[in-house]
Amino acid sequence: MRNIYRPSLCVVLEGAKELQFGDEYLNYRNMECLVVSVGVPATGRIVEASAATPYVGVMIDFDVATVREVLEQMETPPAQSDTTGPCAFVAKVDQPLADCILRLVRLLATTKAIPILAPSIVREICYWLLSGPHGGEICKLACPETNIERW
Repeated sequence: MRNIYRPSLCVVLEGAKELQFGDEYLNYRNMECLVVSVGVPATGRIVEASAATPYVGVMIDFDVATVREVLEQMETPPAQSDTTGPCAFVAKVDQPLADCILRLVRLLATTKAIPILAPSIVREICYWLLSGPHGGEICKLACPETNIERW
């Protein structure tokens, strides 16, 4: 299905998915994530799922203000990446990030807690992404010269 992928973190918990950004294909599966740092058109399809093991994924939209806030509070923020092309990449979900995502999903069972607890968990997710190996790509979210704020 053709769609505009907003700046977001897309995590596959079960199954696998393939996305096409222009001529580039990205595949990701269990405990891998797709990070989209700038709104881009893409075509996606689920490539691994069955009745016994359905596709399960979580998508968390990035908020530019939150990313900027976290960057400003980091002792050593990452330098913005200067790569061009599709602003999306696939990475492994490490343990700290997995813990945050699990806590965020568990909040769905206690909806009254969501407005109080979810913002701090999302900030923590931003921190782990910014302090990880692809932090420079995530910095593109906070850069005013990108088109991110139009989305």
